[in-house]
Amino acid sequence: MKFLHTADWHLGIRLMHRDRGAEMALFLDWLFQVLNDEGIECLLISGDVFDSSNPSNAAMEMYYGFLARASQIPHLERIIITGGNHDSPSVLNAPAGLLKYLKVTVVGATTGNPADELVVLNDKITGKPKAIVAAVPFLREKDLRKSIMGESIEARTQILIDNTLAHYRNLVNLAQEMQAGDIPLIGMGHLYTANADFSDSERNNQIGTLGHIPASGFPAEFSYLALGHIHKPQRVGGKEHIRYSGSPLAFSFSEVAVPKRVIVFDAITSTQVTEVKEIPTPIFSPLIRKTGTLQELQLWIETYSHNYPFPALVELNSTSIVSRDLLPENKDLEIVAIRRISEQTANNAQVIEEDIANKLDNLTPEYVFGQVLAKSSIPMAEQALLTDAFNELLSRHYEGYQTENQATNA
Repeated sequence: MKFLHTADWHLGIRLMHRDRGAEMALFLDWLFQVLNDEGIECLLISGDVFDSSNPSNAAMEMYYGFLARASQIPHLERIIITGGNHDSPSVLNAPAGLLKYLKVTVVGATTGNPADELVVLNDKITGKPKAIVAAVPFLREKDLRKSIMGESIEARTQILIDNTLAHYRNLVNLAQEMQAGDIPLIGMGHLYTANADFSDSERNNQIGTLGHIPASGFPAEFSYLALGHIHKPQRVGGKEHIRYSGSPLAFSFSEVAVPKRVIVFDAITSTQVTEVKEIPTPIFSPLIRKTGTLQELQLWIETYSHNYPFPALVELNSTSIVSRDLLPENKDLEIVAIRRISEQTANNAQVIEEDIANKLDNLTPEYVFGQVLAKSSIPMAEQALLTDAFNELLSRHYEGYQTENQATNA
């Protein structure tokens, strides 16, 4: 059975003040074509469909429009979507009853019943199972443990890891009871793994390396593990069958040199996954970091050109003060950030100072709260508890906001 693995779309995301919606629309058009051309039978989307718990109408329209189109592909038998830490489970789950008629299965959050996370894919002719997907959403700490007063950070970390792996083991055991013959068992997840390679665009909901799962801990019965949460495509622990697909676009300038892709694989038996193929996603608006003196930057802007659909998004770095008024216009690029850097940083091509274009209205509540905690003298264990409480309050706020909007629009 042929699968396509993608994740971390973050519909509605912005880079500084720049909306990325037009690029995402082109990505979804491209993805639709890949689903057709590759003969994909099951599409896996491993969390963070939206960038916000309260997505905009434009982001929602893009999401549902794509699902409606993709569901019309004759050979695409199922689309399976799991919730990420940025997603509101209630937003994802609300239309689940309707989406099932479009061949879409949504698991916005864990329910406590493992059977709710198992999706059986049946053969059209025989009606017998030909693959089982363990659609595991983002597991919040409240899903895995209860806080204990005075608990050490080490003990908390180990409990999170153990309970996460126990969650997967329970699903594998249940799937094995359902299996008819030697069929593939595919896992999904939205989590951090140990020793993974991060970029600046991931916003950590956990303190430090808390709860980072070792690749060796996942049950060996999985034919393939389709992971989300980390935006750089990569194998986990060097294992070919445990992968992050990464995000479809570069969401920060730390990802300038990171190739983006989706992953296609053919799962034949419980132990055989063949033709694992990485398909590069097109670049619609390149991200560029350019360092130089004011004169060098002026010359570069004047001479830069490209053939991409949208202007390049540019971060300028200079040891001197660079005013936008002194920079020439160029329709092929848009300057979204200007940084003042030290001589040493310029020599090393590294940026150390704060982005002057990163205004407060472009920051998320989670990011601002995390920055406040980072600059505080609060002990790490207490920071973790405060983060849990803040995330819970924020989730309730968004869900209350959505309920109020629905009542107003009724």
